[in-house]
Formats: sequence, C-alpha cells, structure tokens
Amino acid sequence: MANLRDHRALGPPPGAEADRSEFISDINVTPFVDVMLVLLVIFMVTTPALLPLLELDLPGRGDQSEHVENRQSEGTESLLFELAADGSMRMNRQALTDDASLAEKLAEAAAQRPQPELQLRVDASIPYARISQIFLIAQEQGLSRMSLVMDQGAAAASTASRTKP
Repeated sequence: MANLRDHRALGPPPGAEADRSEFISDINVTPFVDVMLVLLVIFMVTTPALLPLLELDLPGRGDQSEHVENRQSEGTESLLFELAADGSMRMNRQALTDDASLAEKLAEAAAQRPQPELQLRVDASIPYARISQIFLIAQEQGLSRMSLVMDQGAAAASTASRTKP
C-alpha cells in the first residue's frame, strides 16, 4: 500500500485511470494576467488625459522692437519676422507679400556668416500651424537659429491671470 501512495504523488501508475477526486494544487494565472493587461490598457488610455496641456500664450499686437534693437546692439545678428493678425508679414520692418518672398529673404540670411537668428513675433490670434509653417520655411532655407519673441509684460499678465481662481 505504501508503494501505491508513492506513485500517486508522481501521478497515476501506467495504465491506470487518473483519480478525479484529487484537487489541482496549481494556481491558474491566466485570469490574473488578463485583468492586469486590461488595467494596463486603461491606465495607458487615461493618463494622457490627466496630464496638463502645454499652454502657449503668444504676444499680442504692439511694437516690441526694443528687444531686437538690444540684441543687435550687443553684436548678435538677428532678423525680426512679424506676423500680424490680418496675415501681413514684415521682415526687419519691410513688408513681405507671400511665403515665396519670405523664403527668398531667409535664403539670403542663411548665406551670411555668422548666421543671424530669426526672431518670430506673432500675434496671439495666429494658429500654431501657421507658426510651425514659418519655422519649416526657415529650416528649409538653412536657418538653424530661431526663437519666438514675447512681450515680458504680456507674459507676466497671462501667467497671473492663470493663477487667479
């Protein structure tokens, strides 16, 4: 009889039918893994919605030429590109008619050594897609130094208005 117990621990003896009254002591982890994968997908979908979006407050209309003049007086070459709410464009206070004339001016600037910095001053009502388009045109013409010019007073006012309840 003792011999039979030893065989039961290892499984049924050859040719014998398995005893169906025995409990299976292994843990079935498949449902656990399924639940964990569902939770992972839920967290992956909801996490981006919980993160704060990037708030970009562009400067409004107004003449902010002091900043550019200060940069030029320091010896840093720069180009000031202005895009008004009505879509009119100016480069260093000279009117531009379309993107082709902008590309021409930027190509001339890219050929200079040292290469000047392109500073964009854009009205707050202009969609970001248009700003991205301007950056792309500048990059295609070979300019690598670009920045957005923002009025310090407007930036402080917009930050203060966001912090008030």
